[in-house]
Amino acid sequence: MSDGQARLALVVDDDDTIRQLVGNLLQMDHFKVESACDGAEALEKMKASEFAVVILDLVMPNKDGFAVLDELLMSAPESLGRIIILTALPKETVPTHPVFSVLAKPFEIHTLLRSARDCAQGCEAVN
Repeated sequence: MSDGQARLALVVDDDDTIRQLVGNLLQMDHFKVESACDGAEALEKMKASEFAVVILDLVMPNKDGFAVLDELLMSAPESLGRIIILTALPKETVPTHPVFSVLAKPFEIHTLLRSARDCAQGCEAVN
């Protein structure tokens, strides 16, 4: 991926404010951003595009982040390495799937952006 090429990110959160905030931060850091408000929408988008990073909330209606992780573990385990979990849940309740990282809400902006950059650097070029 060239330095000038936009990196594709997916932000998955049922909270409109969090989804928009994280999306805006990533866009300011030269990511092209798509969003999803639940796990079902996220999985559909992940089937259609290859994302360099997926920021995933765990607690959402319809299909939650736990279900997304379980489904990816069965169908596309290689994609788990592009997931950054962003959650307010206590650390001991977060699944032990082999994701890129787990960040707690409230999060520090520089930590989120550094994790997203590091994750995207480890991925190949995206669509």
